[in-house]
Amino acid sequence: MAGAALLIVEDEIIIAELICDVLDSAGFGPCRHAATVAEALAAAKDHALRGAVLDVHVGGELVFPVAEVLQKRGLPFAFSTGSGDGAAIPAHLAAAPRLPKPWSADDLTQLAENLFKVS
Repeated sequence: MAGAALLIVEDEIIIAELICDVLDSAGFGPCRHAATVAEALAAAKDHALRGAVLDVHVGGELVFPVAEVLQKRGLPFAFSTGSGDGAAIPAHLAAAPRLPKPWSADDLTQLAENLFKVS
């Protein structure tokens, strides 16, 4: 999808910028950032996207409604999870890959290579 971005849903701006920097450097950009579930839902519904990396807990909310929109659109996504977050993922979304926190640039790049292949 030419011009489509990867959606990064993360409430910590420094982490979101780091994710975007790593993905851009690896050739997977551009990225679009959302810091709240409401922003992410709007982007997931209305924007040209190639996929997403979703922090499970965003500003005190769970990101699963965003994942459901992406799933319905047939877009790949992964959950960025801290300790214990993985257990909270609903069964219908549990097949999505996980990027455990803390992650390295190599971990993120490997995930992107598997999930967001650039053709």
